[in-house]
Amino acid sequence: MKVKQGDIVLVHSKKLLGRIIQFGMNVERWRWFSFHPFWKKVCNHAAICYEDGFIAEALACGITTHSIDEAYGNFKNGTIWIYRPKWSKLEKDHIKIYALRYRKVYYQFINFLQYIPKILFGVWLGKTGKEAEDRLYCTEYVALVINKATLGKLFKKYWRTSPSGVQSWCEKNAELVGEYEF
Repeated sequence: MKVKQGDIVLVHSKKLLGRIIQFGMNVERWRWFSFHPFWKKVCNHAAICYEDGFIAEALACGITTHSIDEAYGNFKNGTIWIYRPKWSKLEKDHIKIYALRYRKVYYQFINFLQYIPKILFGVWLGKTGKEAEDRLYCTEYVALVINKATLGKLFKKYWRTSPSGVQSWCEKNAELVGEYEF
C-alpha cells in the first residue's frame, strides 16, 4: 500500500470490536434518515498519513506513528480505503506538525460509552474543545489534525466525529486512491 502525506486511511474490520463500532455507525446514520442502506460497508477506524509512507493513528496504546506496512502489512479480514483530499502545501505541512504533536496522547476508552447517547439521541456527553485533546480515539484524532491543519475550517466539532462522519467527508471531498480487500 502506498500513502502520501495528507492521505486518510479508513479501515473496515471484520473482527468483533470493528463489527460493534460499524453497527453503531449504521444505527447513527439510520437515525438521521440519511437513506443510505443500513448494510453499507462503514469504517470503524481511521489514520492519517503525516509523511509519505508513514501514518499516525490512535490505538489502545495511544497515538502511534509507524509505516503503513508496519501497521497493515499483515492485516486480515477486512477492507482498507485510502482517500486523498486536495490539501495545499501549507495544510500538508500542518498535518505533519499536528499529527506528530499528539504522539503519546492516551487513547480515549470512555468514548464507547459517550457515543451511545450520540448514536441514539444526537447528544454528546464527552469533553469538548481543548479539554478533549488529552485523550483521543481514532477518528477524533484524525478530525483534530485536519481541524488544526485547516485552521479550523473542517471538523469544527472534532471531539464528536465518528468513523462514519470521517468516511462521509472523505467520500464527498477526497479521491479514493486505493481499496484493499483482505
